[in-house]
Amino acid sequence: MIIKAVKQDDVHEYNDGAHDIDISSVWIENFIKKYDIKNVKLILTPRTNFNSRVVIHDIDNCIFYKIHKNKYDETVNVFLNAVNTPNIIVSTKFEDGCWIIKSSQASGTCLHDLVLNRTMLLTEKNGPLELTVLLDKYVKHVIDSYILFQNEAKRIFDDTKKLWVFPELVSSNVFYDYNKDIFTNVDLEYDEGTGSIFVSDKIYKTRLTIQILNIFTDWLKMELSSPPYNKIINFFDINKIEYIITSILNNK
Repeated sequence: MIIKAVKQDDVHEYNDGAHDIDISSVWIENFIKKYDIKNVKLILTPRTNFNSRVVIHDIDNCIFYKIHKNKYDETVNVFLNAVNTPNIIVSTKFEDGCWIIKSSQASGTCLHDLVLNRTMLLTEKNGPLELTVLLDKYVKHVIDSYILFQNEAKRIFDDTKKLWVFPELVSSNVFYDYNKDIFTNVDLEYDEGTGSIFVSDKIYKTRLTIQILNIFTDWLKMELSSPPYNKIINFFDINKIEYIITSILNNK
């Protein structure tokens, strides 16, 4: 991932092809001028097996535009334009060959950065926050988020036979505002490249289990990067993992 802070007139400095991105600098420059974005940060994500993505951050207006090339799913588009997303405003559209996901900026700090820099937990206005307390709050957030999006999918599509596959709530996809005590999910589109993300009950259980295990692995990696090592591994035991999965599945 490459991040560049540039002014509107300097977008041409982005070098086509140098970062293995499908979206040209001309397209980006035209987009920035069209939406009159003066103070810009570009976040360039290299091409994967499915798509490449550029994130355009309108710093002055606290807005993010995720630009996907050669990727568009009408079901996801309908869902994201209708879903009630706590703490941020999200809208999407297809424009000039690209899928654009617009969202307001989440308050707080990226959970990944917050955990790795543990001193941040000790300097908030409301006093120190123990890691285990944060983990308890995070587990509740994960359960509530999966249940919310299940219910929202049923409301929007009136389809109770299939279940919505939610993006993984790994630490880099979640912000936490300690002073407001709120979590915010910032990556809402499912990025697997397989089209529809409505799945059967059996597949949903399998994917949910994999996602919760991936969340567990994500936290363990952070623990190994930021000792002491015992707090997270002792927190996410098999009983905790089973509790999360069961709590979500019992809502179906």
